[in-house]
Amino acid sequence: MTGVQTCALPIWSFAVETSAGTGSPTFNFKQDGDKLTGDYSGQLGNNKITGTCKDGKFEFKFSVDQVGDVVYTGEILENGTVKGKVKLGEMGDGTFTGERAK
Repeated sequence: MTGVQTCALPIWSFAVETSAGTGSPTFNFKQDGDKLTGDYSGQLGNNKITGTCKDGKFEFKFSVDQVGDVVYTGEILENGTVKGKVKLGEMGDGTFTGERAK
């Protein structure tokens, strides 16, 4: 399972659903130990992310001027996909699923 549990795989595509609408951002993660960094690209622009990934669970965030902090928390599932919750600052909360980009 160790290969499935890492966040530092190539590019991930997420499907996000919130009360403000839906989105399909992409993330390019880099992992060093438990530290997670990388890039977000989506409806909220392009941003650097910071966070943690340990034992198949992760949390990362980035800030957007008009929204505030955007925080994703989730887990890597047995099949290698991810799911979790997202807080979009002033815009509310939502859920997401994701998989490695093809």
